[in-house]
Amino acid sequence: MLAGSIFNKIGQIFVLCTLLTSYSAVVAPSELINTVDQSLRGGNPQHALDLINEALNKSPNDYTLRFHKSRALSQLGNSDEAARLLVQLENEESRPEVLNNLSWIYAANGDYKHAQASLQQALKLDPRFATIYTNLNNIYAALASEAYQKALGEKDKQVPKPHLSLITELSLLEKETAPRVVEATPPRPLPSTVPLSAQERDDIEKAVIKTVKDWARSWSKQDTASYLSHYGEDYVPPAELDRATWEKVRDKRLKAPRFIDVDVKELKVIALERGKMANVMFYQSYRSNSFKQTSKKIMIMKKYGDKWQIVLEQSGV
Repeated sequence: MLAGSIFNKIGQIFVLCTLLTSYSAVVAPSELINTVDQSLRGGNPQHALDLINEALNKSPNDYTLRFHKSRALSQLGNSDEAARLLVQLENEESRPEVLNNLSWIYAANGDYKHAQASLQQALKLDPRFATIYTNLNNIYAALASEAYQKALGEKDKQVPKPHLSLITELSLLEKETAPRVVEATPPRPLPSTVPLSAQERDDIEKAVIKTVKDWARSWSKQDTASYLSHYGEDYVPPAELDRATWEKVRDKRLKAPRFIDVDVKELKVIALERGKMANVMFYQSYRSNSFKQTSKKIMIMKKYGDKWQIVLEQSGV
């Protein structure tokens, strides 16, 4: 009996030690990441990088460590290396946080089109990130500003760089597919823009103007279904609303007045991205039984198949 009791005690101690060891193995990386994050937020990226590199010597394939290494490299001004690391992570496992931070580097280098593509892909992976919606909205605004300055003949005037926010931690998302292991390649510049012909520009202008007028007509008719059909799947709702909430808000606002009359004038269209998108500027006059306003408006429109739809709109610009 005594021997059995001793063996039971030894077994319990062994199990306890095993659990404690496992617990330490789980907690240690979390503590390290917290220390790294504090260093980065405290403006000491070199210390964070040293800690990460030391840990990567033991776990060179750790996804989370490499994600935070990209943050440290970005803060140190090594954007090329940070971008290469993020591309490598994206190739292994596509995650919205990685794509968002990659877009931050693209935007910092003035590559708004690659930044836009990365953010759109991030939202397709997980549409719950308010930061990504806000960043995409800011990218669209920068594209609109560029197009507006070109229209005014101010091509040499520099557009202020959009403010994008980094995501500082990986969310706990379950993997849907096995990681893809692909050799990382650095970001590539876009191919040179092929000028559109006069006929192509004219066709785009007519199609976009018709779409805007149809949109205004649907609004005036207070036809919510028709009105909402003018907004593309990539549309970025204002105030960080998700699409479903925004649609409910718009439905309520369309139906509340006794009548609505919307008129659009002085429409000017500029083709973007070799005719795949367009910037349209116009004056919008809104009148209802309780409110009246005329404002300048900019829309970014995207061509989905043969249909033009809104992906961004800004009033009062």
